[in-house]
Amino acid sequence: MSDLKQLISECKDCTLHKVNVPEWGCDVYIKEVDFAEFIEATNVDPSTPDKDSMVRTLAIVLCDENGKQIFENTEILSKKNFKVCYRLFNESLKINMIEKAIEEAAKN
Repeated sequence: MSDLKQLISECKDCTLHKVNVPEWGCDVYIKEVDFAEFIEATNVDPSTPDKDSMVRTLAIVLCDENGKQIFENTEILSKKNFKVCYRLFNESLKINMIEKAIEEAAKN
């Protein structure tokens, strides 16, 4: 592998954003998604998000302080308080600029 390719490959460029969730009694982290996760997460319409797309997005972005994904599927999240999940969902859209990307795509 070339030096430049290795440098880019090993670079940790998806940072974590700490979010306190008092209803859950803990902090969670919303990660900046990689390109593949972004493509999966942008299958969400922020003007009319449905429950499945919201919890799928949260399952992708919610992680612990080490960046390890908390939820491997949506089963637990789909049974959690809607207001909490909606707040986290909106925060994840802001952090990852997903809402802006979807709006831009809709214009084209």
